[in-house]
Amino acid sequence: MADVSAEANKQSHYNGNFVTPSALHYRLDTKDILDSLQMFLKGERIGIEEKDGKVWQTLISTGTEKANDIGTQSIMSFVSSIVNSAVVQGNFDDLQTSNYIYNCRIDLTQDIITNRKTYGIEGEYINLIINFCMNLIEPYISRLKDNKERESYTDSLKTNEVSRVEAEKRSGLFAKG
Repeated sequence: MADVSAEANKQSHYNGNFVTPSALHYRLDTKDILDSLQMFLKGERIGIEEKDGKVWQTLISTGTEKANDIGTQSIMSFVSSIVNSAVVQGNFDDLQTSNYIYNCRIDLTQDIITNRKTYGIEGEYINLIINFCMNLIEPYISRLKDNKERESYTDSLKTNEVSRVEAEKRSGLFAKG
C-alpha cells in the first residue's frame, strides 16, 4: 500500500519550484502504461482504502490472473523494452513504423504461444493478452513517426523557459540594481 498524500506531496516537488511535473515528464513517463498492463495480467486494480485518517492505494484482485509470475515478468520485459522514454525519441518513417509494429506483434505472439504453459496462460487469454499489449505498443510507437515526438519537445521547452524567465523577472531576480 502507498500513502496517496505522500505521493502527491512528492510529485509537487518534482521539478524544483514547479507545482506539478512538467509536460515533458508526463510525455516521457511510461509508469502508468506499464502498471496498467501488469494489473491486467495479474487481474488486479487499484483501490482506495482509508486507515488511521490516511488514504492509501492498494491492489485489489478483481479478476482472473491472465499469466503467472514468470509470464507476467516476461511480457512486462518485452513491452517495457519498447514502451520507454529512450525508444520514443527515435525517428521512423511510415514503412519503418509499420514494420516495427508488425514485428512486435509477430514476436509477442510467437513468445506467448511458444511459452504459454510456462507462462501459465490459458488458451482463451492468448489473443486478449496480445491485443492488450499491442493496443499499448502501437500508439506509442506511432509517436516515433517522422521525428515529430522530439520536434514537439522544442515547443514544450521554449514555453517552459519563457514561463520561468518571466517568473524570475516578476520576483526581482533580474532587477537592475
